Amino acid sequence: MSQTFLEPYKLEVTALSPLHIGSGMKLTSQADFLVQAGQLYVIAENKLTSWLIQQNNVEKLISLLVSDLAATGKGIGSFLNANFKSDPTQISAYTLPCTFKPKEILSFIKTAGEQPYLPGTSIKGTLRSALLRGRMIDNDALLKQTEKLINEGVGGRKKTTNSNEIEAAVFVPAAPKVSKRPNYDINRLLVIRDSISLVPNTLAVIQVKILSIQKDGTLGFKKKPFNEREMILYVETIKPNTQWHHEIVWQTQLLTQPASMLGFQKIRDLFIFLPEYCRRTSVHLLSQERDFYQRHKQAELAAWFDKQLEKMATNGDIFILPLGWGSGYDAKTITDLLAQETFEFVVKSFKNTAGLGKPGRNPGARWLGPLDSPKSRKVAVADGSLLPLGWVAMRLVPPENTQDWLAQAQQEIANQKPTPVSPPAQPASVSRPQAKSVAPAHNATPPQPKPPIVPEAKPIIRKFTKLPQPGDRFQATVMYVEDNGSVYLELPGLSPDDQALGVISPEHAFGKKYRETQSLICEVISIEQDPHQKNFWLVKCQVEK
Repeated sequence: MSQTFLEPYKLEVTALSPLHIGSGMKLTSQADFLVQAGQLYVIAENKLTSWLIQQNNVEKLISLLVSDLAATGKGIGSFLNANFKSDPTQISAYTLPCTFKPKEILSFIKTAGEQPYLPGTSIKGTLRSALLRGRMIDNDALLKQTEKLINEGVGGRKKTTNSNEIEAAVFVPAAPKVSKRPNYDINRLLVIRDSISLVPNTLAVIQVKILSIQKDGTLGFKKKPFNEREMILYVETIKPNTQWHHEIVWQTQLLTQPASMLGFQKIRDLFIFLPEYCRRTSVHLLSQERDFYQRHKQAELAAWFDKQLEKMATNGDIFILPLGWGSGYDAKTITDLLAQETFEFVVKSFKNTAGLGKPGRNPGARWLGPLDSPKSRKVAVADGSLLPLGWVAMRLVPPENTQDWLAQAQQEIANQKPTPVSPPAQPASVSRPQAKSVAPAHNATPPQPKPPIVPEAKPIIRKFTKLPQPGDRFQATVMYVEDNGSVYLELPGLSPDDQALGVISPEHAFGKKYRETQSLICEVISIEQDPHQKNFWLVKCQVEK
């Protein structure tokens, strides 16, 4: 094996479908862009300012700009259409083709120079999730250990997913205590650099809709709650077929004897067979998505995933994984690998999965079961066709004119190579493990049913730091009561003027009368955006009986 400490490789990546890595920001038509003649112009603040100060009537223009930015129905486009008569590219950071009239666009992550790039941390997170799934597929010991952690908790704390402990079982086998895990984690073995900056025209503005299983069991587009129109999001994405690469460095010195205290030798095979473990995950996730769309009669999307499975079968050195926004629950978790009983326990017990596989994300709704959890998918809409979001093909390439360290290392421990996963030829009727049953012996006393599990009451929230979720219990204060019996509540920690307001309809007040400033214990039923006020929410509640 090579004696160098750092082994540089190249990770080649190709976008197979529209890909979005969010900047955490939204571009708005009110302040950030205008659309003219099929082009989106994203305004550069420094260029606009430079143009303003060169005008003779600069003070008047600034006053008009401030006024239009604050006025509903106007904004930056109204100001520029009235006052800027030159080519908008002169004051734009970049331009993209756009045939829509969006009010908001989710922005792709960019450099300070407004050039898109792919962060190495996003790639590393995707590979880590793929390694975890690839290791756990068909690994009964790890799956049993995971189910025990979920069902019994750690240190008696049942109301936690224990995801850190589950990952530690795979990636951090030698850490002496929790606080030391970062030093002993497999993440130390691999360094992944950001991609170089891509040119802006690798981006496209697309429409994204949400396919979700409805109450009648059909798969349809999610609609807005007030006007029953299909929900449409506008997103900046990397175009399919775009290619880029990341510099990747294997820190092989951490596998040597001087670093043995870190315990990486115990997971050396996971590190060295990274592509093979990722291929196992690729086949597993692609098959699940294909089967989901076949079950729900979305032939176009099912065929897309079948095509990727064929690509995997004919190209032995690539792996295909979901990356970024819209990649879905299964891409980041391993719950679907567990027995159905455990999966159902997760849905019932943990706050962040309370609506998983339940129409309307209503915790009280009937659970659709493991095959349809999650029940929703974000899809790109282009020219009448549907595409999944964020799937990429990856390939590791050794440096030219040097020894392929990885191939040699794999040869040395060839007996530890993971077994490939084969996709099912047809959609499986049950693609996730079911609880095993054992037939009783002759004349044996039949097993008695277990008493139903009574879920523990959720803790009372004294102060909200984010929007409430269905099922939350909280202590509210009555603001006022209408003549029809509706009760309006102040939610602790949230402004009733510009964030959220609680409301109890008469049927959920259970015939009781309330007075202003009265304190109540309530439970959230649903959350709806106020159609008359942007970014303001009505939180529908019921009083605890």
